[in-house]
Amino acid sequence: GVAPFRAMIKDLLEKRKADNQIHLFFGTRNAEDILYKDEFDQLAIKYPNFHFHPTLSRQTWQGLTGYVHEHYPKIFESKPPALIYLCGWTNMIKEARDILKLYGYSRNEIKVEFYD
Repeated sequence: GVAPFRAMIKDLLEKRKADNQIHLFFGTRNAEDILYKDEFDQLAIKYPNFHFHPTLSRQTWQGLTGYVHEHYPKIFESKPPALIYLCGWTNMIKEARDILKLYGYSRNEIKVEFYD
């Protein structure tokens, strides 16, 4: 899940004072399933280099809808330097990794963890 990313992001922003752009795409079905939403929203307000992109696949709301695959290409298709961490269902991870490879990212730039 998102808990390891939460720890990594907080470390980068609060302890290391990282100034590189950090994007967190969080896909889930419904708004009540967005873990740490208030905390991530507050981090995005406090740190202009942190961008939180919650995406709902089964509910209409004011934010992003559909699947995250529809939204992260806007960030990565121009291949900015990045280290990308993916965690989720096997099929989603494989699809994301394939898309990111098309943009020129290597296996060394894409770290994955599967859970099914």
